[in-house]
This record gives sequence, structure tokens and C-alpha cells, in this order.
Amino acid sequence: MFFFDMKIQKNDGAYALFAAEQVTKGAVFGIFPMNSRLMAEEDFKEEQQKGNSKVTSNGMRYVGRLFLFRDSDQQEAFPNHSFDPTLLYHCGILFARRYIEVGDELTVDYRYLLSSSESSTFPDCQTGREVKAVSPAEGLVKSAEELITLINSTNWDEVATNEQIRFPVYLPTLYM
Repeated sequence: MFFFDMKIQKNDGAYALFAAEQVTKGAVFGIFPMNSRLMAEEDFKEEQQKGNSKVTSNGMRYVGRLFLFRDSDQQEAFPNHSFDPTLLYHCGILFARRYIEVGDELTVDYRYLLSSSESSTFPDCQTGREVKAVSPAEGLVKSAEELITLINSTNWDEVATNEQIRFPVYLPTLYM
């Protein structure tokens, strides 16, 4: 569930999500546990090996050794990976790491989302560096440290609250 408007466009031959409105640093951009199912990491890895597209296309680490996924055939729109992302993922919640302008690509560090299986690693398209999951504990600690830094550096008078939690929630628009 996303709380801000966005659009899907091609970027360097691949699809990417872009902000369709400004987002204030520190704002809650989205919450993933809503309408999702929980699964243990070992079960997630097993489903990955089976090629279960419902799990592999939209599954992600929630917290510790628990994973979230949507039991749906609908493809989910999701930010691309970046080692310097616009969004911070922590325990199923996306926060704006900085001010996001209209047209900025929405990205997240996949190292916090992936399972620790070898099948989850891939080369970063921007740098060529290997993107590999950190351990559950390391992911929790690192994302918590980043969140604390974000909280301490955010001007909370600027962060929308009532406007941020609005319905209907946004589904990205596809621009070809």
C-alpha cells in the first residue's frame, strides 16, 4: 500500500517507479504488511526453488526470519534496487530518505528485503556490484540505525500526517 502518487515508466530499457508528487523527507511512503501473508524464511526459500511466482515476484523480508508476500496473480509495482535509495525499508514500512521531487526514481536497498539464499543475489544494474542479502539481524540493525538517523535529521513540522494517510491508496500509473 502506497500513500503517494507515482508512475511506472521505462528507464534504461527497464520499468521503474517515479514520484508523481513531492514527498517530504521522513514521510511514510508505504506499508507492505497490509493485505499480505507471512511466511517463515525456510518456507520462502523452498517456494523460491519451486519457482512459485506469487512468492518470488512480490515476497520480501518483513522482520527477522519472517517474509511477506501477496497471494495474488497481480504483479506488484515495486521500487528498483539502489545502493543509495530514495526510500528506506524497515520492518515492512517505506520511509522517504530525503526530499523526493516529481520525476525522481523511487528506489530501495534490496539487501534488506532478500532471503539469504544464493538464488536471491544479482548484479546491480548501475554499479555491477553484487546485491546480496544481509543477515536478518544485520538487516534489522542497519535499517534501524538508518531510521534513527533519518528521524533525528527530519524537520517534523514539514512532514504531512493527515494528508499522508489517505484513501484510496495510490496504484502507480503505467506510462509507455
